Amino acid sequence: MDEALLKSWGNDAVATGLPRIHAAFPSPLPTPPASAHPTILIATANKPAFNAEERSRLLDAMLLLQQELHRRHLCPIWRLTGGLEIDLGVQNDTRSLRVCHRRSSRPHDPIHPRDRGHGRRSPHDADPPAPRAPLAAHPLGLAQRHSSCRRLGATVSSPSNVRPTFILQAVPLHTTPAHAHSCGQQRHCSTASSLQQKALIKPRAGTSRRQHSRLPHPTRPRLMCLLILLAGLNGRRVPRVSPPQVPAVTSLPARLPRLPGKKRVVNCVACDGSPVGGVMTWALRLARSFTSSNDLGYDVRTLVVVTRPGNLSGDFDVNPDGLTEVCALDPMSDPTERLEMLVESLRRMEPDIILPNYGDICHMAASRLTHEGVRTIAIAHSDEPYYRDLASTYSRWSATVAVSAACESWLAPLAKQHARPIHRIVYGVLHSPPTPGARSQLRPLKLCLYRAMVEIQKRISDFLLLIDALETRGVTYELHMIGDGHDMAAWTAKLAQRTLTHGLVRIHGRRDPAWVERFLPTMDISVLLSEFEGTSVTMLEAMGASVVPAVTRVRSGVDEWLTDGESGVVVPIGAVDEMADRLAALWHDRNAGGSLLSDMGRRAWERVRDTLSLDKRCQSTARL
Repeated sequence: MDEALLKSWGNDAVATGLPRIHAAFPSPLPTPPASAHPTILIATANKPAFNAEERSRLLDAMLLLQQELHRRHLCPIWRLTGGLEIDLGVQNDTRSLRVCHRRSSRPHDPIHPRDRGHGRRSPHDADPPAPRAPLAAHPLGLAQRHSSCRRLGATVSSPSNVRPTFILQAVPLHTTPAHAHSCGQQRHCSTASSLQQKALIKPRAGTSRRQHSRLPHPTRPRLMCLLILLAGLNGRRVPRVSPPQVPAVTSLPARLPRLPGKKRVVNCVACDGSPVGGVMTWALRLARSFTSSNDLGYDVRTLVVVTRPGNLSGDFDVNPDGLTEVCALDPMSDPTERLEMLVESLRRMEPDIILPNYGDICHMAASRLTHEGVRTIAIAHSDEPYYRDLASTYSRWSATVAVSAACESWLAPLAKQHARPIHRIVYGVLHSPPTPGARSQLRPLKLCLYRAMVEIQKRISDFLLLIDALETRGVTYELHMIGDGHDMAAWTAKLAQRTLTHGLVRIHGRRDPAWVERFLPTMDISVLLSEFEGTSVTMLEAMGASVVPAVTRVRSGVDEWLTDGESGVVVPIGAVDEMADRLAALWHDRNAGGSLLSDMGRRAWERVRDTLSLDKRCQSTARL
């Protein structure tokens, strides 16, 4: 891939990996005796290059593979790195890969699930980066991380004098546990075995609870193709298997006719993981609001830029009003090719103005189109260094927007330097007046979290500590988790290890904004334990629904809208015990006939009722 990319730029390039492989395997290894029992070698790169999400996916696949091998009475050789052997609880062979190949007792048996096919390597590594099974006279099963295998046929090639290689697309995509998808399906978690009872795979003898807690998922189809192949390995030669024919994952939006008298604004939202998030909600509502206000003079559309196949699957409608287009990029294609596809997608939509938001590639594409007269509005959605880098690196924007005073404090000097306008525009939200008596006394305190389920920024592990603290205080509660993310599987596994006696947790999975609009008014408190924000859409939505926001005191957005003790609950970042004390006090007051909770919700609604209506936010945006 690197060689092809460099050549596409007009350079002379030579891939140097293969000579190093041939140096490590100067000749095929001798064939072991035919009577030896089949052995499978499972190896990962010496220096694996996966992040936390990819490591979690790889470990899930390894655990399923371990279960299936044990069921079929196959004993593999494990040569793992990055601590995977500790999580799996297996005996690791730390000798060189060449020695491990010699231990493989049949030339057609080794299978090599790899983290990325090859890791990030140093030129001085003794172990070459690419799979070596073909050169050891062994066919290879490659667990490919991506859903696309357009490059896979060129990644692993075997010389003509060795046995053929078979290539498999086997790594599963991240999914939410099947039993936690639907609203109303709840996990009472009275014992840790409840998760095991719902799982489709039972733990084998000797498997620790920690290992099994990572297996809430049914067997994935892509991993099954590897397991089915393993079932036929006992004493039989493996035929050549061609790479699976996978439909193209790329897509371009259709060409849109222009509306007479209206300039077009394209709001780009990059979908790198889950579509659930404040920016996606804001973008969909902005397009709807401009369409319903014909006098504003703009045709606002949303372009969802999907960077990984399958990210839009599940219960999330990105096109509820027919105003959204999708550009799907192949993660296995060259970076320049992905950029050109996005540029072409934007050209098809014929924008006058582009809002690239937080997507790095969206800013790249918008910068390309400035030469064609298209203007760009940079928006700082969060108070963090990443947005500062975007605004300074892609500095061809025509205007910029801050969603809070904290964001404006560092964005204003940059706007002044380039002599361009800056506006502070906070998200508009739906709001409905509180209904007297709608939330009765003597019932569980209903808490909710609606965001991407990730540790970075959202600190979802703190919600486990909050559950423990509420249990200790004897508070009767319901915690509703709405959304998904790459840290959700690990969070669910840790939840299953707890015994809940006073409350329950309901995991609703991925839900779109329309579903949340109907569900949110049934809650008492919306909890947010973030370490940084811009101005949280979740917080503002809760206020608009007269639901009490309970948040951490981040630098940006909170003090502008919340008064602690009057319109919400505000505690320092990481102060989980203090948050539990405040929530417990509200619960006890309501059970005693008090009105602290309802009064706080009413004041929160009054705070946003007039200032953050969708109509006013649209007018501010149209003026910009």
